[in-house]
Formats: sequence, C-alpha cells, structure tokens
Amino acid sequence: VFSLERNRRSFKRVFPPSIFERFIEIGQYQRELSKYRALATLLAALPSDKQTSMRKAVSDMRADLDSDRRVRDYLLLGE
Repeated sequence: VFSLERNRRSFKRVFPPSIFERFIEIGQYQRELSKYRALATLLAALPSDKQTSMRKAVSDMRADLDSDRRVRDYLLLGE
C-alpha cells in the first residue's frame, strides 16, 4: 500500500532500478499482499551490497527527516 506520486522520489532513492520498476508495476494501493510476493523474493535475492545500499538509503532518509524542522503537524523539508 503506497502513494506513488507523493513518494516517488523516496522510492527511487531506496530501490535499484530493476526493483523500482517491478514495484511500480504492482500499482498503487494494492491491499492484497500476495501481489508483492514476487517483489519480496527479488529483494531477498539481491546481493548483500545492494541490500546494504538500500538500508543506507533508508537510514539517510530518516536522518533527513530528523534534521528538518516541524511546524505544528507539518514537516519542513529542504529549508
């Protein structure tokens, strides 16, 4: 379950191109988890350096969020 348009940049930072393509093919707001099974298998089969790269990308995104300012319930990015 995801909103592609709102999160496209984040997904592109995390997924290698071949995985990103498969992720996009599944489509938005698919609640049936079986549709993600093939993608999960591909992710598990990635070489360890690619998996490490993906983990680092997620970690970097979290650091970006932690370092930005909040105003009420809004997160200000890239100030």
